[in-house]
Amino acid sequence: MFTRLFEKIEQQRGVYGDQVYDVLGDSHINTSLQELLLRAITADDDPAHLEYMQEVIEGDIGKQLENVLKERAFVGGLADPALNDKIKEDMERARARKLQPWFVHGFFSEALRQYGGRITSRERGRYEITRIPASVRSFADSNLGPVHDRYEWVTFDKAFVQIDGDDRAELISPGTPLLTAVINKVLADHEHTLSRGATLADPQDQSTEPRLLVYLDHSVTDGRQVHGHRQVVSRRFQYVEIDQQGNAKNAGNEPYIGYAPLTDEDRTLLEGHLDLDWADHTAEETAKGWAIEHLSQPHFEEIHRVTEARVARVSEAVRERLQAEIHYWDQRAEELKKQELAGQKPRINSGRARARADDLATRLTRRRLDLDRESDLHNSPPNIVGAAIVVPQGLIDQLRGTPPDPEETADKMETDRRAVAAVLEAERALGRNPEAQAHSNPGYDVLSIDPDTGTHYFIEVKGHLPRTTEIHISTQQISKAKSLPEHWRLAVVSVPDDPAESPTVRYLVDPFRDVTLHFAQPGVPLTVADLLEVAQDPC
Repeated sequence: MFTRLFEKIEQQRGVYGDQVYDVLGDSHINTSLQELLLRAITADDDPAHLEYMQEVIEGDIGKQLENVLKERAFVGGLADPALNDKIKEDMERARARKLQPWFVHGFFSEALRQYGGRITSRERGRYEITRIPASVRSFADSNLGPVHDRYEWVTFDKAFVQIDGDDRAELISPGTPLLTAVINKVLADHEHTLSRGATLADPQDQSTEPRLLVYLDHSVTDGRQVHGHRQVVSRRFQYVEIDQQGNAKNAGNEPYIGYAPLTDEDRTLLEGHLDLDWADHTAEETAKGWAIEHLSQPHFEEIHRVTEARVARVSEAVRERLQAEIHYWDQRAEELKKQELAGQKPRINSGRARARADDLATRLTRRRLDLDRESDLHNSPPNIVGAAIVVPQGLIDQLRGTPPDPEETADKMETDRRAVAAVLEAERALGRNPEAQAHSNPGYDVLSIDPDTGTHYFIEVKGHLPRTTEIHISTQQISKAKSLPEHWRLAVVSVPDDPAESPTVRYLVDPFRDVTLHFAQPGVPLTVADLLEVAQDPC
């Protein structure tokens, strides 16, 4: 009987996760469990008893578990459907922002090798580290745990931590001891570069005007104290690009991935032709002011929505649970007091029952205060961490004497416009609600939402003319594809020369599953003919 009960719990846990264990104290479920356990204690092997218990587990407790979980589920527990949709959209966009294992792998491996360490591949997704130099181990954070001089199995993807028949691999990800030690070492040696600044090239930009990339660090804190400071509940790096006229724009989540260091030839070419007087402290402050309004405030509002919904849900669950317990022990204390006055000697005296009720009331007050602190959010102003001058490829080509052909540039813009329009039409035909993104939006050109499921699809559009043999995919786009393998699409659009003819739209789903890039690689070229062979109808 108990085996079947826990099977039922695990079954619900597969749907709702660890929330199952949060609701086993629900008063209704407790009542059913109590009756079931009492019957089980007094029952024998009578088939009637076994059948009864089976009915209770499947019909009564099972349904109560599901109903309570649905009621307390994150989205289902909110009253405002519009708020639900907004939170879901925030979560979808957060998935697109997350740091990818391949990037951590590339950064960590390169940094480790530069410091004399050795890492080799043992099998798909799993590696061996045969040497961690003392210079790296000395930067370990004692609060996170020790860093050893070698590791037999490591991985950068949690999917490869445990594989049947193999030893467990050490996960290397943000916040783990080994990666933290490497980052601390790199910062100790090169952090001054952030304040000194750098000059980078944008291989995909055919314009001729340099711009300033400003790197900011924004945090949202709540009222809980950690070592005398407000606890950080969300921290996000933000990037703003500002041109010579002071116009600012969102550079995306990780613009540095698409940029490249200048070659010695480029530096010589740019010498004397790069006027940087405008890229001063004033420009940085302009970028900061723009970030406060357009990036930091939306970040705060996003965290506020999620926190408010979560705290409200938890508060109600805590109130229901603890007040039910307090009521029970208050009643129990009264009953025990009557028994004592009648000369009886109950196993638990009324004083202990009353103390238990008082302890629970204190716990309820304390928990409410904790939740109040969690909801006391503070929007800190972003801090400028670093800056870089971004030189467009068009300027470099111009100084080389090979400026872009204006007609070719215009043709490309028209091809891109027709390709995006064709994808929007294809998405509408699928019953989804697509929206074209800004031309500079990194990672995807169209955001399309399924109105029935709320699923967000991120579509990168690559239009090509009949004579085009190759298209270029940036590392930013590959990063988004790998972070959203089921919901990211590469749309390869064949655009005919005749404006009256309609383009042909084909999709690729999860096209970069097995692609691993160097963390400093700006992108890869792809052959159009090969892509079209494996592409499929829009889906």
